[in-house]
Amino acid sequence: MSTESTSAIRRFGRQGRSSRFSSYKAVPPDPAERGRISHAAIAEAAALPVNGRPSRDALHASAQRLLENLGLDKAYLGFTMVMVANAYWAEALAGVAFSRRLLLLPECLGSIAPDGDGGLSLPAIRIRAEQLGYRVLVADGTPIVVKVLAERNVDGIVGVACLDSLEAVFEKIWQMGVPACAVPLLRDDCRDTATDLPVLAALLEWHNDSARLPSSSWLGLMQFTAELFEGPVLARLLALAEPKALGGALDATGGLARQWLCGGGKRFRPFITLAGACCTAGVSDPSELGDGVFRIAVAIEAFHKASLAHDDIEDEDSQRYGRPTLHRTHGPAVAINVGDYLLGLGYRLVATAGDEVGADTVAAILAELSHAHVRLAQGQGAELMWRRETLLSAVPPQQVLKAYALKTAPAFTVALGSGLLLGGESLSADRRELLGRFSRDLGVAFQLLNDLSDWAEDARAGRVTYLTALAAKAGGGDWAGGLLEAINSPGESEEALVALGRQLEGLGVFQQAEAMAERLHQRAGELAKALRPKAFADLCGFLVDLILT
Repeated sequence: MSTESTSAIRRFGRQGRSSRFSSYKAVPPDPAERGRISHAAIAEAAALPVNGRPSRDALHASAQRLLENLGLDKAYLGFTMVMVANAYWAEALAGVAFSRRLLLLPECLGSIAPDGDGGLSLPAIRIRAEQLGYRVLVADGTPIVVKVLAERNVDGIVGVACLDSLEAVFEKIWQMGVPACAVPLLRDDCRDTATDLPVLAALLEWHNDSARLPSSSWLGLMQFTAELFEGPVLARLLALAEPKALGGALDATGGLARQWLCGGGKRFRPFITLAGACCTAGVSDPSELGDGVFRIAVAIEAFHKASLAHDDIEDEDSQRYGRPTLHRTHGPAVAINVGDYLLGLGYRLVATAGDEVGADTVAAILAELSHAHVRLAQGQGAELMWRRETLLSAVPPQQVLKAYALKTAPAFTVALGSGLLLGGESLSADRRELLGRFSRDLGVAFQLLNDLSDWAEDARAGRVTYLTALAAKAGGGDWAGGLLEAINSPGESEEALVALGRQLEGLGVFQQAEAMAERLHQRAGELAKALRPKAFADLCGFLVDLILT
């Protein structure tokens, strides 16, 4: 695919996205001006709350005030927000050992020019980072960075990226309470760009044993969750749930199931369960929760991985976590059976926790899980019915949203509800209803953002989405003409996708979907504040920011 076509295809679906930087993404070209902003940011950061994490609104207000005081162009707002955030996290980053830091570099690092005056180059800085003990990751995407944070011994980050990537990636890092300092690229052009290499080199060496560490971070619990799926810990948790080894092919399904269970993902669902239990029980050290709670958290992930094994077959997906899907490597029949095994294993894990968490709690969690299982199948079933032959017909947009709610909300409801129950709280009818509304808004907004990001891939697969439902409603039965047929035709794919993007844009589809996602985002945030106890409400607010921002 040509560079021009790829850029055009990626552009669609993003234009309506709300952005903390908005259109103010210019970087001051004058080094002295960048230095003035960086120096003034220290005083602004000192005025932010010491505990917790500064909000986007707080960073925005600080940066705006700083630019006004210096009499500088508001086009530098995004850059200035990064400088204020850097100043806020600098002391905490200084307290992180080099061996527990990550150097995050952009994929265009080969195009970053060396520093003419100081003789610095990015390869030399990378070598120095490895000598100090840094882990080095070359990546631009948010999911892989969050996954690395959750699975590795990383407590602080130094990174280089364009302002677009900083908005996407570093906002997630800061929301998790991870000390991180970023050096923006000076030009947003992957083929010919530059960065402040002296600033990066100084940050790399920045260390102070007596510096304060952040007082509030979800990172430790995410890393603790990941450890439940490693070696001896997982073997201990599965010991009561899995049947004894029978030998040979009789154990093959269990082996594949364990590999699939541990083979990828960010472990958000078990993390949510453990975080909910900690919040409601008032526990600061998750190890105090006990193996019964841990087995239920692993069960939540087992159900999720079972659904993925089945979904990949139903959606004809070839990749999962950057690797071939289970049915591509072992065939659909084996993948279905592995998914079924994980479902049974999940129920066994919950059932064996009764002695530790109580029979009533187990019964309540099993009720929530079985309800979610049925709802998930209903939502997925609706999408399976909407194949290519219905793509051009008017599937009502509200029906698509209902299917999204059935597919996405139950997972959040179960993970959060299980956390409440395991922390000693009850799930009254009113609380369950409020939790369900929160989960629906969160889940549907998440799916809409995926629709906006993956519209081209969905079009290639012939999937009915909220975007196509809006287009069919606005454009009639022949809204796409012959474009959908041309998308998979040799030699026509690029042009057809660009033309389809223009068609969707002309019908106002991207803007409508973004507006709906934003409404649900705001509503989920308001519902999170109404949840109790307060610590649990704070967790739900964190999830809204982490998942939807």
